[in-house]
Amino acid sequence: SSAAVLFDLLGDREAAAYFSRMATAAYAERESGHTGNYFNVLWALPGVSRSGAAATGAYLKEQSWYYDLLRGWDGRCLHQGIPGEERDSYDGWDCTGSYLLGFALPLKKTILTGRKPSVVPPLSPAQAAETIAAGSDFTYWVRDTFYDGRDTERLLADLASWSPAVRKRSAHSLGRREGDVVPRLLKMLGGTDRDARYGACEALGRLGPKADAAAGPLRALLVDPDPWLRHLAAEAIAWMGPATRKAAVPDLMRAADRKDPADPRGRVQGKLAESLFSPSPGQREPKSILADSLEGADRTLLLAAIKTLLQNEDGRIRGLLNRVYSKLERKDVAALLPDIVEAIRKPAPSGEMFADGIRLAGLDLLSALRIREGMELAVDLMEPDRWGQGNRIPRCAAALGRYGSQAKALLPRLRETRDSIIRKDRKEKEKNATAVALEKCIAAIEAAEGSPALRGLEEYRRAPDLPR
Repeated sequence: SSAAVLFDLLGDREAAAYFSRMATAAYAERESGHTGNYFNVLWALPGVSRSGAAATGAYLKEQSWYYDLLRGWDGRCLHQGIPGEERDSYDGWDCTGSYLLGFALPLKKTILTGRKPSVVPPLSPAQAAETIAAGSDFTYWVRDTFYDGRDTERLLADLASWSPAVRKRSAHSLGRREGDVVPRLLKMLGGTDRDARYGACEALGRLGPKADAAAGPLRALLVDPDPWLRHLAAEAIAWMGPATRKAAVPDLMRAADRKDPADPRGRVQGKLAESLFSPSPGQREPKSILADSLEGADRTLLLAAIKTLLQNEDGRIRGLLNRVYSKLERKDVAALLPDIVEAIRKPAPSGEMFADGIRLAGLDLLSALRIREGMELAVDLMEPDRWGQGNRIPRCAAALGRYGSQAKALLPRLRETRDSIIRKDRKEKEKNATAVALEKCIAAIEAAEGSPALRGLEEYRRAPDLPR
């Protein structure tokens, strides 16, 4: 919904119309949301309204019960939260103003995107009805059985829906039933209907090993001009049988090394990295093909893919390599060290929530190898005034502590960082977990005896196989 308003503001007619229509079809999904559903409700009606009066009226016909029941006896609208959950991030909020944003639509006096008319062509009553139909038979409370009441023929037809949600849900339901639909899916995959190709690709993935016969066409899609087809093909392959997954690794790594002007932010690289190396945070399936071992992977392709992924602009995507470092051979580490260090020094420009993961993994690697430059980097990365310090600083301190007495020259900077945290937090230092972690690190370095042998980056690169 917020995307519909944003793209309307930017004048992007196609994107605004698409997201507004998706918002209209999402009437059954407003009760949930990340950390709570406050923003899901806040932007609902403004986003829907971009599609015109018929769409807004059809949406309210489905959702008016919610708006009616949320009002208290005194006219206020309290945050409702997610049903079945005790608390969320917006617990106790007075949300009257946010609901008024929707209630005020008929007045036509709310200005969010300027005084010019919406760039979105209004939906006709028939189009609005079709859009509402795309949201039927689904709520979060039946997410394990949605669409199971639909017959196979309807599910196959719905794989060609304009709505990605309908395509995905139809694919999931097909994956839960018996019967061989692979030949029909392959026919759709080879057709010219873009949406049908998307839906067929998703359905083949949800069929898992039962769709191994489709491995060839799916691997061919990894070089398709359409980024979304490449994305879906990469995910589908990861769901397949062990032999099929393993055979696809070279193609997946070549695709991960590809930079495509049609995908300037490298979003497809993220899905390829998930299929190869590690699922995204909060995701468990499908299991990444190389999650347990890199054995047998072509080293030239592997290193090229890792280098490219370390340059991705999204911190989450870079972070999908977190577990790869520990599986690399020493000669691999030597080849990648400049890229690993660069990824520590310069964070990804977006995805701040996960951007520190790959940087901390790099610090752990450098400290385990006793590479000298890792000490300064560990202190540089602490950054006590930046978001996420509660996780970041203890990890940096642990990495620095592995250098023992060699890190004594950095003690003044550690004390300065500790004192800065205590001044800002205004708690007793014994009650600040971050300050405590630094204090323990300082004490350990002060008490350390002996000097572990260190090597510089270039020394290690020239002779990675020398014992530490």
